[in-house]
Amino acid sequence: MVMIRAWALVVAATLAISACSSTSTSSLSGGSGAGAASSSIVTQAQAALDQNYAGTDGPVPSSGPVPAQGKSVWVITCGQAALGCATLGNAAVDAAKTIGWKATLCDGKLAPPTYVECVNSAIAAHADAIIPTIVDCPDVREPLTKAHDAGIKIYGLVSFDCDIAGAPKLFDGTVRFKGAKDLRDFYAQIAATMAEYVIAKSNGTGHILVVGEGDDYAGRTIYDAQRSAVKKCTTCKVYELKFSLSDLGTGVLASKVSAALVQHPDVTAVMSSFDAAILAGIGQAAASAGRPLMLTGLEGLAPNIAMIKQGRQTAVAGLSLEWMGWAAIDGLDRVFAGLPQVESGIGWQTVDKDHNLPSGAAYDGNVGADGTPKADYKAIYRKSWGK
Repeated sequence: MVMIRAWALVVAATLAISACSSTSTSSLSGGSGAGAASSSIVTQAQAALDQNYAGTDGPVPSSGPVPAQGKSVWVITCGQAALGCATLGNAAVDAAKTIGWKATLCDGKLAPPTYVECVNSAIAAHADAIIPTIVDCPDVREPLTKAHDAGIKIYGLVSFDCDIAGAPKLFDGTVRFKGAKDLRDFYAQIAATMAEYVIAKSNGTGHILVVGEGDDYAGRTIYDAQRSAVKKCTTCKVYELKFSLSDLGTGVLASKVSAALVQHPDVTAVMSSFDAAILAGIGQAAASAGRPLMLTGLEGLAPNIAMIKQGRQTAVAGLSLEWMGWAAIDGLDRVFAGLPQVESGIGWQTVDKDHNLPSGAAYDGNVGADGTPKADYKAIYRKSWGK
């Protein structure tokens, strides 16, 4: 799931996004790997892939406090034009209404100054809670501090708290992912899954182009984790291409990836840090390369699932964004009750044309043999909330 962040930039195939700020530049480096054969790393990658195929979701919390009454919640999204952000925010609003609260969605329009306006509006409206959704605390530290001092609860939904920038924490709670100590740890874990996929599927002989952005906390975490994981394969060869968020939706990303593929005609696999980048140009460049390429992503949005079914994308590390939105409301209710957070159960599952294709348009949690999610998290939350 980015300041504008990697997970915020998940859009439809006709993506058109303007980055709000960007400092890094695109760079290509490579040539690492090609050492002695390492059957052990391939064995480890295959074992991890088998586990990732099985899925890592845990149980949905089935009990909790009696829902708080009469609460007013503001869900502040990074931007409704971004599919990932909109999916998360809309799910949180739906869940808040289901539990019985008044919910207001404020569209951050992919611009930090608008995030600030949204927080200030929530304060003026005497909200009981604010849910920054793919809006990092450092981007809105000043107004969030005012909200915190006013007694408004702050619940991070796929957002980094202010301690990521060395400042005091302001969030009263965040979604807890399966087996992860925090959001950064979860990003790092799931990012490694596609490296495991490529290593196993190439039998440790892949020549891999890792493509990621480094403008923000999430982007850097995912990109770094993928590079680190794939470099464990000493018989693979790894090239790295870092791009800027301003390259998304402009056609620049496609040209940069195409240039890298021409420069390195030995590349057999392309790893994208997130699905939106595939839609914003990586997919186009891979399709135009003139040779078969493995192409992997992260999330499992409807356009990317369609690409896997069509053979235009190879695999994805699937995440359920809607479940995250519902988990945030369950977690916020625990904050209102003064109770500790519990694991949401949200993990991941590797999806390719032969494994775990969801019966629905998008990935929505670990699926069974028929492609339907194994857990009806909405029904479980409703029962827990007495709804």
